[in-house]
Amino acid sequence: MSIKTGPFRLRMTHDFNKIHRDRYEKEKELLAVPGNYVNFLYEFISEINIAASAAKLIINSLPSGSCVLDVGCGTGRCSSMLQGAGYRLIVTDPSPDAIQIASSRMGNDPAVTFRVSNLEELTNNCIDPVDGIVCLEVIEHVHDPLAFLKLLSRLLKPNGYLVLSTPCPYGIIFSYANKGMFRSLKKIMRYLRPEVNWKESLDTHPAVRPAILRKWCVESGFKVIKHFSLCPYYFADGPSRCFSNWLLSIDKKWGTSFFQNYYTLEDWLIRRTSIMKWCGTRQMLLVKK
Repeated sequence: MSIKTGPFRLRMTHDFNKIHRDRYEKEKELLAVPGNYVNFLYEFISEINIAASAAKLIINSLPSGSCVLDVGCGTGRCSSMLQGAGYRLIVTDPSPDAIQIASSRMGNDPAVTFRVSNLEELTNNCIDPVDGIVCLEVIEHVHDPLAFLKLLSRLLKPNGYLVLSTPCPYGIIFSYANKGMFRSLKKIMRYLRPEVNWKESLDTHPAVRPAILRKWCVESGFKVIKHFSLCPYYFADGPSRCFSNWLLSIDKKWGTSFFQNYYTLEDWLIRRTSIMKWCGTRQMLLVKK
């Protein structure tokens, strides 16, 4: 299934309406049980980390009251954080269910506009350029990522900021290998070079090498301000998962926060140490027009 939007068509290999509904229902289910926050963290800690990291970059770059466009908002987690910080928001997603969930999360706020729309439709509707754009976990689903970035640039004011996140290949290739997804060197190399045959690679959720992503941003008229990886892969089979589950069992029994602290420490090491710089499962950029 695909959503036709010219060169910006999204390859929908899954039912994203169902995915958004299921994730939001899972979140509500976990939070409805008293004392179940540790299970909620285990399930959603990486999503929270991505959203909070993007929101922090916007907050550190733009004053409160600036207008921010969220392209592909999902369930609205990042937008809700920016809403709480006093930003004016245009929250968009091609999935009607995603917009409905984001609206439910954020409530009725005159400073927030919700639109079921893809990026090309926003451009055709001639929305005014915005101060900032958040685009999290979207570019890996777009048929023409370079054209997509150039369109994002057109929607930004001069000196505006874009926060972008997408999978990082080096941090997840080993976990994928453990699951048997790569059975040959050829498949591994294809995964590490999705830009060679991008449209075919969309079926495998392509992860762009950091150098290629920076190159695309520069070619689209952006200046890279920050670029880092984040989110350790604690779901991977092997010692990391066993250790995470052991910490989780302690937290459940004693009400401690060992799992959260362990995740936070790993994430800090990934962001701060050169030897682990690209070991996260996601990469995030802050770029300026």
